[in-house]
Formats: sequence, structure tokens, C-alpha cells
Amino acid sequence: MKSTLTDEQWRLIHDYYGDVAHQYPELHGAMLLLAKSQDIAAKARAILDRAPDVLKPTQATSCSERKRPANLAGLSL
Repeated sequence: MKSTLTDEQWRLIHDYYGDVAHQYPELHGAMLLLAKSQDIAAKARAILDRAPDVLKPTQATSCSERKRPANLAGLSL
């Protein structure tokens, strides 16, 4: 089975899976989706690491835990 991947797509798959990617051409579509998601996750992680003022998911609070502004304190939702 011949691969229909572009050079960029193939490079992404090879970076994530290494030489084993050559052994399973029928899985290239699934491999590409996983490699893309890993690439996106790595980029997002790098952005968050460079932006210390952005809340990390573990530091985020729910709406009910946040203090309401003084001008909205008496209102109920």
C-alpha cells in the first residue's frame, strides 16, 4: 500500500513513531491524527510554560468559588 502523506505529514509521523511507522502503512491516517494531537499538546504546553500569568488547570477555580465583585454581591444567579 502506497502512502498518500505529504512530506510534512510523514515527518510528523516519523518524529512521533520513528521507524515503526514504515511497517504499518494502513495505519498512517490514525498515526497522523495521534501525532498531530501530540504536536498540538506540546505546543500548548510550551506556551503555558512561557506565560506564568496564565492559570494552570489545577489553579483554576469554579464560578461558585470566585468572589463576586462588590457591585454584584447582592444579586443571585
